[in-house]
Amino acid sequence: MQLYFDVTVPLFLESLTHSSYIKENPQAGNHNERLEFLGDAVLQLCVTDLLCSLFPECREGDLTRMRHLLVDTDTLAEIAVELDLGSKLRLGLGEEKDGGRQKAKMLANTVEAILGALYQLKGLKECQRIIQHHFTERAQRIRYYTPPKQILMEWCQQTYKTTPVYRLVETQGPSHNPTFCIGVWINDEHIASGSGSSKKVGTIQAAVAAVKRLRQEGAMEPSTS
Repeated sequence: MQLYFDVTVPLFLESLTHSSYIKENPQAGNHNERLEFLGDAVLQLCVTDLLCSLFPECREGDLTRMRHLLVDTDTLAEIAVELDLGSKLRLGLGEEKDGGRQKAKMLANTVEAILGALYQLKGLKECQRIIQHHFTERAQRIRYYTPPKQILMEWCQQTYKTTPVYRLVETQGPSHNPTFCIGVWINDEHIASGSGSSKKVGTIQAAVAAVKRLRQEGAMEPSTS
């Protein structure tokens, strides 16, 4: 059962309405930030319930790790792209020109807002069914997945009793579609760099590159997955 929305229903239309649209069209009603706030709480609860059902043997730490991966911006934006939410957003002209329909954070926030609207209209059980549809396979894929940032941090702590340091190296491209280059240092030595459409993505890519280099050089054990 896919996450659905009917723009003829006022609450669903509100869930697709960015604050920039209301600033330019104050007569249009409310923007989606309150629904986003509600939907975030619904998402956290439903994903937690799903993980506890799928993995009754897992400890709290593993469940927390999986939940963090499932409710992050990238996963929610991926779902938004699958649903083509970008084309349905109501944006102000400035946000439209700035590439708002492709912004991962905005897409993720919209998914949360739709969940908030769905909760108010249909209740928690309907939200649980929707979450089960969109997140069960994703949860099973990440059951034994360890993020590269975590791998690098644990290796640094065990090897040097320190943590990696990530720094912005440069920003490239136009302001509406920048690329962020992030470097990672260990003990003041530059280990690797990565780039992405956000600082978060660039940081993840830097960690991926660092782990790959350390494994190739034999400093870190190779992956067993």
